[in-house]
Amino acid sequence: ECVKYFHTYMEVQPGKGCDYIFVEGAGIERGGGLYNDNDGREYPDNLFRFALLSFAAMEAPLILNIGGSTYGDKVLFLANDWQSGLVPLLLCYKYRRNNCYTQSRCIYVVHNLGYQGQYHNINAQEMFGIDSQAASDVSLGK
Repeated sequence: ECVKYFHTYMEVQPGKGCDYIFVEGAGIERGGGLYNDNDGREYPDNLFRFALLSFAAMEAPLILNIGGSTYGDKVLFLANDWQSGLVPLLLCYKYRRNNCYTQSRCIYVVHNLGYQGQYHNINAQEMFGIDSQAASDVSLGK
């Protein structure tokens, strides 16, 4: 699925600031809440939506022209909670194995262990394009 990126820069003091990248895609947006519809039911495609968000985050520094160039592969990813939980997995098992993001780092923040975004009985190799070792590292059992 295709996504669109939107960029804004916020200056925090003269000459210093932060780039913010937003991701838009039909597969991500929903009319109700972030996780559940207006009746409180979880969206059946949540795993796909948040996987798409993680893939988009990994590609953004490589493809977006911000201020005349891309960030490239020397970046710091800040993955906040399970919705972006595939970022460290993709960093280690997909990108670094292809000699990309070798000097990048990832900080993973967990703010609520009660909501972990667990999805059982999925084929992680097929869904995320990772090898069997990576899939076994994220397997939750049957």
